[in-house]
Amino acid sequence: SLKNSGTLASSMRVRAMNLSGSSPSLDDVLKVQIYDQSNNIAYTGKVSGIDVLQPLLPARTTSVYTIKVTWPDEPTVDDNPYQGATLSFDLTADASVIAGQ
Repeated sequence: SLKNSGTLASSMRVRAMNLSGSSPSLDDVLKVQIYDQSNNIAYTGKVSGIDVLQPLLPARTTSVYTIKVTWPDEPTVDDNPYQGATLSFDLTADASVIAGQ
C-alpha cells in the first residue's frame, strides 16, 4: 500500500534496491508482476528492475498494489544450480509533490 497522508497530491515511485544474495542469483530466474488496484499490470520483469510510478496520488488517499513473484517452469532452464540460492532486497518509495496541486 502507498499512502499519501499529506495535504497535497503527490507522485510516488517504488523501486527495488540493495539486492544481495547468492551466485547464481535468483534474480535471473524469478519473475515479478505488479498489479495496481484496478488489476492492471504496472510492472513485469526481474526483481532488480522493479520501478513503478504512481503518477497521481491525491492527498489522504491510499493506492494498493499486489506483487506476484513466480518461478516459471521453463524446460530450457536448469533449475538445479539455484537450489539453496538466496535473494534479498528492499522496496523503497519516494514521493514528490505535484506542482499546482
